[in-house]
Amino acid sequence: MSYTLTAGDALFRPFIAGSVGSFELEGLTERGGASSLTMREQDYSTATVTGGVDTTLSLTKGFRVNGALAARAQLGDREPQALMALAAAPQQAFAVSGAQLDEVALAARLEAQFSLDDALQVSFGYTGLIGDTQTDHGARATIMVQF
Repeated sequence: MSYTLTAGDALFRPFIAGSVGSFELEGLTERGGASSLTMREQDYSTATVTGGVDTTLSLTKGFRVNGALAARAQLGDREPQALMALAAAPQQAFAVSGAQLDEVALAARLEAQFSLDDALQVSFGYTGLIGDTQTDHGARATIMVQF
């Protein structure tokens, strides 16, 4: 959900977004002796709430900057683990962990767009997610030709 505010050539969109997801691991039992693995059925659910502001600034004719800055909160199962055991020792289960999701993380996006011609645009961008345990950074360059 967002709302657009206009100030001259600038657009500001405060927003809030949410999502809910769940997944289920079916149980399994391998065959093949004492080193066979056994896993019980397990399920996980998580929700994400993101709030921030998205901005578009037209600085000069043919040059525009877009960006967003937001906080992302992760709720529910943030550290999934599959509990497994060897067939020879089913009472001694061990955990296989997935990537831990940060409870709160900063999400950022910045993009510069250059219109070199009516049919030619070049853009360069950055996206990032920064948390206590996980960080993710990405860069992008795009050339768009319309014909």
